[in-house]
Amino acid sequence: NYVKVGAGFNCIKLARNLAVLGIKGLEFFSGIPGTIGGAIKMNAGAYNSQTSDRLVSVSSIDKNGRVRKLDIQDYVMEYRKTNFPKDHIFFEALFYCEKGKKEELINKIADLNQRRRITQPIKDNTGGSTFKNPKNYKAWKLIKDSGCDNLKVGGAHISKVHSNFIVNDGSASSNDIEELGQEIKRRVKNKFGVNLEWEINII
Repeated sequence: NYVKVGAGFNCIKLARNLAVLGIKGLEFFSGIPGTIGGAIKMNAGAYNSQTSDRLVSVSSIDKNGRVRKLDIQDYVMEYRKTNFPKDHIFFEALFYCEKGKKEELINKIADLNQRRRITQPIKDNTGGSTFKNPKNYKAWKLIKDSGCDNLKVGGAHISKVHSNFIVNDGSASSNDIEELGQEIKRRVKNKFGVNLEWEINII
C-alpha cells in the first residue's frame, strides 16, 4: 500500500505509471506539470485533492549533509503552503496508496486531462495558477469580475481560457508578469476588498 518515489520524478509520469500498475490515490498528479519534490514543498493539488492527502514522509538532506526522515505529522501542510525546513533538499517521498482497477484509473486520468485541456491554457506559456484561491472565493472569478480580462503589460496578458493564468506571448520579461500581477491584485482589492496571494514564487 506504499509507494516510494524520488523527489525529482515527474508528477504526471508518476500518476500514469501507477494507473498502469493498478495503484490508486495519486491520479490528481496527472494535472500537475512539475516534480514530486516541488509538489511536496508547496502542497500542490488539483481536482479537490492535494499532496498532503497521501504523503506519509519525506527523506531529505540538510545543509550539513545529514540524511533526515521527515514525518509529515510533525509539519504543517496547508493549502499551497508548508513549513518544511528551507535548507533541506528532498530526495525521496513515501505515499500511501490503494489497490485499484487499471482501466478505471487510466480512464479517470483521461477524464481529468480532458477537463484540464478545456478549462486551462495548457498549450500556452504560463507559470500555472498565478494566485491562490482566497478562503470562500475563486481567484479566477475575482479577477474576471474586477474587469481584468484585457489587461496587458509588455508581453504578458491574462489568458482568455482561465483568468488566473498569466500568459507570456514569447516576449514578456519577469518584470512584465510581476507588474501585471500587481495590477490584478490592486483591482481585486479595490473591487472586493480581498487580498490575492501569489501562488507563483517570486524569487
